[in-house]
Amino acid sequence: MKVIDITGPIYNGMWYFGDPWPRFNFKTRYHEIEAIGLTAMIEDFEGMGGHTGLHIETSATGIGYDKSYPLSDVPIEKLVNADAYVYRLDHDMLPVKDGKPFISLEALKAAEKGDVPDGSIILIGTGYGKNWENDDYLAKSWFIKREAMYYIIDKKPLLLGVDATDFENWANPEKFFERFFNSDILLMAPCVNFEKIGNFKVKFTALPLKIKGAAICPTRAVVMEE
Repeated sequence: MKVIDITGPIYNGMWYFGDPWPRFNFKTRYHEIEAIGLTAMIEDFEGMGGHTGLHIETSATGIGYDKSYPLSDVPIEKLVNADAYVYRLDHDMLPVKDGKPFISLEALKAAEKGDVPDGSIILIGTGYGKNWENDDYLAKSWFIKREAMYYIIDKKPLLLGVDATDFENWANPEKFFERFFNSDILLMAPCVNFEKIGNFKVKFTALPLKIKGAAICPTRAVVMEE
């Protein structure tokens, strides 16, 4: 079995979304414990927000807790060894609008290599994760056309994972987020290493931090294929 880590690293100086989101800062300090004659190493993760690195979020981030729920309420067994379906496209071959590459409905359908049952994990990857450590990583991410997103929503997945940092076109918004958040689909982004996945159907495991009451948490996720 091949295990592919689709989680990007978290490190000082990495990309972040800018104010009001925090910037991650990893610090090491030491504290002498005289009673046992040891010096303890203490590591602090300052600025570790819900959107730091790869994260999963519920629809509460868009429509609030009165209409949704925290991520800690999602049964973890739904995210362990689950069936997932990978739509693979080539970022360098995507058409461009308003200076950003985009995924059309036609391209999405062409990447669909079989049936996708309701309640599945859907992953959309272009290989863009290779740019994780580039200075322009946020600026050059792809977006998805409205009809393509509606096509995914209509498949009623449990979770949609993408290797885009922000898959809306803010210059001319596609305006699909209201329907997306009201469809009760978990969102996971931004992934890496999708270009290493060969199969359409794979197994998927994601373990978000278990923070009680939080709708969005940093996550470690892997894909497994025979």
